[in-house]
Amino acid sequence: MIGEKYTYDNFVHEREIEGIKYTIPKKPPKSTIDGYNKPKHLQKFTPIKVPLDLKMWPKEEREAFIAEEWRRRKDGFWFMNNGFVEYLTGLHYFYISYWMFPIVENGVKKLGLPFWVDSDRDRFYHWQACIEDTKCYGEFEITNRRNGKSYRGLCTNYEVISRTPESKSGMQSKNNRDGKDLFDKLVKSWQKLPYYWKPVDSGETHPASSLKFQEPSKRDSKNQRKIYTQVLRSEIEYGTAKEEEYDGEGITFYLGDEIGKTAEADVHRRWYIVKECLADGSTVTGKALLTSTVEEITRKSLDNCQRLWDESDPLDKNELGQTASGLYRFFKPAYYGYRGEDVDGKPFIDEFGYSQWERARAYMEKKRTNLMGISLTSEKHKYPFTPQEAFIIDNDQSPFDTDRIYSQIDHNQSLSSSIAVPGNFSWVEKDKEVRWVPSEGGRWRVAWLPPVDLRNNVRVYGSKLIPINIDKMCSGVDPYDHKTTTDGRKSDAASYVRYKFDPMNPDNSKIFVSQYIARPPKPEMFYEDMIMQSFFYGTDILPENNKIGIVNYFRMRGYEKFLMARPEPTHTTHSKRQTEPGIPMTGDDARNALISAIETEIYDNVGYMEEEDRFAKCYFSELLMDWAKFDVNNWTPHDCTVASGLTLLAEKKYIRQKKEVTTDVPFFRTYSQRGIESREVEI
Repeated sequence: MIGEKYTYDNFVHEREIEGIKYTIPKKPPKSTIDGYNKPKHLQKFTPIKVPLDLKMWPKEEREAFIAEEWRRRKDGFWFMNNGFVEYLTGLHYFYISYWMFPIVENGVKKLGLPFWVDSDRDRFYHWQACIEDTKCYGEFEITNRRNGKSYRGLCTNYEVISRTPESKSGMQSKNNRDGKDLFDKLVKSWQKLPYYWKPVDSGETHPASSLKFQEPSKRDSKNQRKIYTQVLRSEIEYGTAKEEEYDGEGITFYLGDEIGKTAEADVHRRWYIVKECLADGSTVTGKALLTSTVEEITRKSLDNCQRLWDESDPLDKNELGQTASGLYRFFKPAYYGYRGEDVDGKPFIDEFGYSQWERARAYMEKKRTNLMGISLTSEKHKYPFTPQEAFIIDNDQSPFDTDRIYSQIDHNQSLSSSIAVPGNFSWVEKDKEVRWVPSEGGRWRVAWLPPVDLRNNVRVYGSKLIPINIDKMCSGVDPYDHKTTTDGRKSDAASYVRYKFDPMNPDNSKIFVSQYIARPPKPEMFYEDMIMQSFFYGTDILPENNKIGIVNYFRMRGYEKFLMARPEPTHTTHSKRQTEPGIPMTGDDARNALISAIETEIYDNVGYMEEEDRFAKCYFSELLMDWAKFDVNNWTPHDCTVASGLTLLAEKKYIRQKKEVTTDVPFFRTYSQRGIESREVEI
């Protein structure tokens, strides 16, 4: 929940931010909170004013002032804000009280102090939760442009290293020049700090490549020997953008700035090299902060960045209690904490720092109204409302209509999670009956189950089993390969079942109703899954037959009649002589036919349907995202795209019409996660 605010009496200490929980320290007595005795309209955060003559104060008073500032830097700060109670983490207090930041004053940019804003509050809470979690390696933040993320990162870097003895930090940006610029920004802010925040340093007024907190070389004029005082012996430096820059070197803090714009290195691989520098065996010894907007990028750099983002989901942890990357991701919508004014001159952040995010979002939506193509994609990259928008692929980089795909993704997020239910198919009696069992973590996601009389609709023909529902349903499958993808991942098997066009129920047909994405330990387990799926839906299946294992297994099990031959519209002069079931995806003709089938499907059945004034019913987010990211020059990672394309080609197979009247299927069903009882609803 963005924009939260609480009074003293209803203050909530437990906050959940982007999937992780943070517990705010116990609130102090109200009378000790800054501003408690002021009128509401005068209550707000005011940075401490460092006395110009502080060094001339009596020693006890001077040391008491500095000690209190150190306490706030360590423990945080409470203040009243227009009647609400707010808590600043120690780092947040240090940031808005001391760290110089580009601000706009009377239309002119200059260095000044950041102001308190609720979106920054939430982000610092998230960072503090990352710090306190001993299994977490840090934070991966994606947000909009001009949000101050680089300066927050630099402040975090300095705050950690300037109080930690024998520590070192490294910084990288999207290229070598930007790394240098980043370091120069840190130096400018460091130069503006009061003396009590500056540990003894090497004596350079304008450090060029590293800021070293060590004793400068001095010599006693008589004895010609060096004199040393107590120092941290810590260092802040920046490095090149290359992947191996910090290979093998232990560091306490790492700042990776603008990783979504990095084209000179594989940021995914680079992170896993850096990660080793932040641990000693299984013990996390340092923290990292990765930040970026996702713009001005190549397709490859976007994929690398998104892969790291996907591996940083705090809701997807392994048995060790860690995400795959070790990081926790943080996303802030562009309209939350958006600076500036509406057309009527009203600011999007009020004088107390609270975001008027509804008005900001409406304003930003109006900016998008007349944008199309690359211009719209660029706007979404710079000012994303969702993580999906941050990683959006432009139409010019995809064979498919990504605008329709992303609009469908946005729409699906508003739908009930019960529409596509996870679960598994299993035999009740082998080769006699299959049942559907909803289950978290299931290999399938199912949006519709056929009525009982159409389930397990299989007959014996001679010595072979044959599917009976082939006039109503079809399926395609992309078997997994034993090879790994170019980025080191193993491919999954993917399969879709499709409910064909039903003239008696046109609004609820011509859609994908089942999705399978998995990689069982043994290929035979996957092949058996496909037999159960086909048996339950009573449909045949079109495999990619470059991998012959699934064809041989179906034959061995007596399910040869479930294997679809190559559909007639995809035939070439050569392929008419093809005797093997399925279709090879090695030739240009077959590949072009598959891409064309998906292009048509997206145009006809994905996104907002203008003539019908409704959104289409494509419920599988994994499929939509795979379509959006599909690269015609590299099919290997796109199992969902290939499987869905095969299913669409299977739909083109000519089916001899039966004379008998079949039962119409007028309704779809949604299913409870608690069982298989269903109710018929029109969706």
